[in-house]
Amino acid sequence: MSTIVCPPHRGFTKSVDRGKVFRESLMSDTIWLEISGGIEKTGGDRDNSMMLKLCADLDALADKLGVPKLSSFFDDSALVDEYAEELEDVDVDIPPADPVWFDAGAGSQVVGALLSALRDGSAERGTKLDASRADWRAMLLEELEYCHGALKEAAQRSQRFRFLVVP
Repeated sequence: MSTIVCPPHRGFTKSVDRGKVFRESLMSDTIWLEISGGIEKTGGDRDNSMMLKLCADLDALADKLGVPKLSSFFDDSALVDEYAEELEDVDVDIPPADPVWFDAGAGSQVVGALLSALRDGSAERGTKLDASRADWRAMLLEELEYCHGALKEAAQRSQRFRFLVVP
């Protein structure tokens, strides 16, 4: 028996007689910020991989700050679709996942709080989010700044957004 986790943050676990075990981390996946006004969607043209790689640390910081977790805005429907295609040959039936959209104002507040804490140094020392790792910290700040700006603009237009986790 193999255990297939699809995807990890959704908590879907399926045991099968044959097949391969899919990764339990999202190491090679990325996040696309997509914004929708109802009919059309925009975005998805920029990878935000550092936000995904450091998601557990950003979620811990969000808890400390008293704001919702960054991962609470993830839409993993693309991952579910990808896993479903890969599992067809092992007779595992995975129902399609509906896309999930969120209020851009709420996302802007969370990303803004995380960004502020990282900029002013109030992110707890001793975590992966402190200033001692300048090589990737700059990439994380750049991703958060991009997302915060886009979410602020989307919130002004009463649009919705999602952090689409893509393989």
